[in-house]
Amino acid sequence: MKNHKMAIDEYREQISNYAKNFAVANTSVKGFEKRKRPVNPIDMFVEGNLAKRLWKLSDQFVFMKESFEDLNEWIGEFSKAVPLEAYDTGSLDSIQFLDWMTRNKTLSAEQFDMLTCHRSRIAIENFGRENRIAHVRFQDLLSNHDRLKSELGSNDSLSLHLNPLRVWARFQTRILLDDEADLPSTMIFFAVGIDIRTAILEPTGQELVAELEVESPTRLSRLKSRLCDMDSDELGDLVREMSEIGLIAFG
Repeated sequence: MKNHKMAIDEYREQISNYAKNFAVANTSVKGFEKRKRPVNPIDMFVEGNLAKRLWKLSDQFVFMKESFEDLNEWIGEFSKAVPLEAYDTGSLDSIQFLDWMTRNKTLSAEQFDMLTCHRSRIAIENFGRENRIAHVRFQDLLSNHDRLKSELGSNDSLSLHLNPLRVWARFQTRILLDDEADLPSTMIFFAVGIDIRTAILEPTGQELVAELEVESPTRLSRLKSRLCDMDSDELGDLVREMSEIGLIAFG
């Protein structure tokens, strides 16, 4: 029984070793003997998977190529060093590549901001897959915007819903910002339909979102009592602006 268990463990370890090496396009593995054929199917399979992985990463990061002269070379290095995870959706490999660049390459502040931007967009996409029902419900509420916005100044029982798909990011340079933005600058990424939008919020806007992150949905009347530093007109203008861009919905 013991010898049988040891044999199974050794076989499992051997298969795992093959999989890890094949995932980085290495077919020269100890204990693995390829049949001598003019065209080896194992080599074709491994090389085909590697080519597909390189193409996907290159396509996902195409907008970064102007800021990263060695991007294609780095993608190749990464693909040889880090095995592709089983059942990877593409976004996981992208995140691993961003982490790998952060650990192994010397990045400028501008390049680091580019990575922050891409990481934020991937996070929104992943949140969308994990919270599809919440996203669909919020988009349905957004469809009522034109009908309910007229009640903003008179209906304190109006409820405010915060977009569930959002990510905060902090940027140190203006490579992705205009010349008027303060540095460092805090930006929020959020999903509207199939699009990912961004906004730089003033301190009052950040305070409003922070309150809604504690409790959403919440009545406008309750929000007024919690944000006592803002008068009704200022709060109304702020809520109206955020609803126009799709960060807040009425209910």
